[in-house]
Amino acid sequence: MWVSTFAGLVKFDGVKFIVYNVQSNKGLLSNISLKLLESADKILYTIDDAGRLLKFDGTRFHVLSKTISKIKVNSICSSTNGKLLVSTSKNEVFEVKGEDFNFILKVNQQNLLGLISSKNGDIYLKCSKGLFTYNDGLLTPVLEFDEMTVYDIKSDLDNNLWVSTSTGLYKVKDDETELVNVPDFSFKSDTKIFIDHRNTIWIYNDIGILYSAQSDFTQLNEEHGLSSTNIRVLFEDKEKNLWVGTNNNGLNKLRYKLFRCISQEDGLLADGVAPLLKLSDQTILAGNNCGGINRFIYGKIFKSKIPENNCVWSLMEDEKKNIWIGTYGGGLYIYNSDKEIYRFDRRNNFPAESVFALLSDKNNNVWVGTDIGLFIINKNNYAVTKFKSEIFNSKINYFLLDSKNIIWVGTNNGLYKISGTEIEAFNTYNGLPSNTIRTIFEDADENIWIGTVGGGLCRFKNNQLHLYSNLINVLGPDIFCLTLDDEDRFWITSNKGMYEVSRKELIEHAGNQQVSLNFNFYGRRDGLKTNEFNSGFQPNVLNETDKQIWFPTIKGVAILNKYRYTKNEYTPEIFIERILVDNEEKISDSTLSLSRDVKSLEFFFTAPRFHQPDKVFFEFKLEGLNNEWSPATNSRFARFATIKPGNYFLKCDCFQNQKQKRKLKFLYQFLSGKEQWFIVSTYAGFILLLSLLMYLRIRHVRKEK
Repeated sequence: MWVSTFAGLVKFDGVKFIVYNVQSNKGLLSNISLKLLESADKILYTIDDAGRLLKFDGTRFHVLSKTISKIKVNSICSSTNGKLLVSTSKNEVFEVKGEDFNFILKVNQQNLLGLISSKNGDIYLKCSKGLFTYNDGLLTPVLEFDEMTVYDIKSDLDNNLWVSTSTGLYKVKDDETELVNVPDFSFKSDTKIFIDHRNTIWIYNDIGILYSAQSDFTQLNEEHGLSSTNIRVLFEDKEKNLWVGTNNNGLNKLRYKLFRCISQEDGLLADGVAPLLKLSDQTILAGNNCGGINRFIYGKIFKSKIPENNCVWSLMEDEKKNIWIGTYGGGLYIYNSDKEIYRFDRRNNFPAESVFALLSDKNNNVWVGTDIGLFIINKNNYAVTKFKSEIFNSKINYFLLDSKNIIWVGTNNGLYKISGTEIEAFNTYNGLPSNTIRTIFEDADENIWIGTVGGGLCRFKNNQLHLYSNLINVLGPDIFCLTLDDEDRFWITSNKGMYEVSRKELIEHAGNQQVSLNFNFYGRRDGLKTNEFNSGFQPNVLNETDKQIWFPTIKGVAILNKYRYTKNEYTPEIFIERILVDNEEKISDSTLSLSRDVKSLEFFFTAPRFHQPDKVFFEFKLEGLNNEWSPATNSRFARFATIKPGNYFLKCDCFQNQKQKRKLKFLYQFLSGKEQWFIVSTYAGFILLLSLLMYLRIRHVRKEK
């Protein structure tokens, strides 16, 4: 990403800034750049404050000679068919081809302020008396008033044209023009428009910035984190990050916060939330692990300091709309409309004090997971039965009733599968990565996913266990919750944050660890108040709608808003920035030839990425010297010593978060020392031999004649 400043042009790859100015780059004649554009053929152009047009060849800037004295450029745009057009201070429009400027037209009787290319291919001319389109040599008015000056135009995803002018903001659709109401905003000569990938309309100038996703405009200011409201430019990169450039107050990156968090400071009884449950009447319950129950009704919070022991760790609603409440230290309760109707304790054969999991089966029973084992309670007469105490004698954390009516039980002593009267145990002795199970999930293909403490993620399919132990360095060893969204992507919580990954990729990866996995990580920068999700038991997640998912945390409830979600599948390209041969810098594109032995060879490379750039890792190898890939590192530097004569290839690969499938991202060849002379000598010898054979053949033919 290139940024223009008063101190020069700056190239940014997400990690470091490289400054190009008149001191470091002889091609630049000024440090002030007014316009930046990448043309259709991937050449960077810039206009400086003297109206000179320059282009960048990858190493240095070069001034187009005609703009030094004859032509003063004030605007530049690239049409959809690849033409590069510029406007000048003399109200002229030229097409730029190489070093040539081909005249197209001149605007008379008003000032030409600039050119803009729309998404549908139209070229617009901003003029002092209106807006015009140019097509096949003809100017057609779009907005034309004697007292109106056009400042900026943009087209949105619905093909509406938005125009900022001296008289306000206009929306143009076909032949209809609408003046848009923008309260508390002054339209000045520097008022610009920007439209992002969500079709949000942004307007800004040196006194403020507003945005509109629906109809009304909302102001953005320092209270939202901006360094200044004196805005010069907005830009959206390939990863859908929105950048805001200010006047003398630096560069800002705007992020849509995916999560809305509600904690004690927002009205909850306490911070730590364990179970989440949506009732049949659409009320949402959030149990505080010490505090009581919070009811969410139409967005409002109603507090209930129930039951008597208000450390709520599990919740369930039965067919009679009774709420079963499992507590920590106070046993099990049944409530209806905030009234206690039954309590299970030692008096009715229920000795457990802490209840972590609840499940209603198809036989009118409630399965209760406690700190001392498993109990079954009949919902009609509340009779309590201790179930298989010789097997279930440890803490029960989670239940799952799958699509085959099989009950899975997650405990601190392994995973159990109960099918009728048969019980099958899984633990570390028969392949499970950990005996502590915190969550169990079944997908639509009858895969059973298990989140463990200490062993990461694993999966059962057709009674076969698939481990993901190699993902522990990404997800961490502790998995507290996993759920699928409407796009078949897993959201996985840990005590280090939240991760998102494709379910399909995870399944394919189990059979072939070369399959690429693309994880997205979410933390405080995405709206979370904490990265720790280890407070939830059952139910430990709530898929309220396709686009709203609730998660319990130690700092309240975290609500995922999928409407703000942007899938980031951008793969960065690797670039070689510098090459040092025995501390001497070399310039080359893809092949480097050296005429001597090399004691030290250094490559400096990068892969521009702006979302979590610190999680971009590299591997490299120099084929011919060492065929083994280097260990993964986020360092962007490779050094090789004592290069003997030979033919070598530098190969470099990059990945983010986790890498299973190696894709060649970069190939660089160079010849060193005697090997180069050998190739040259061989080639020359071949030419001499061929010449000798031709000479002998001609001599023989002449003798025959």
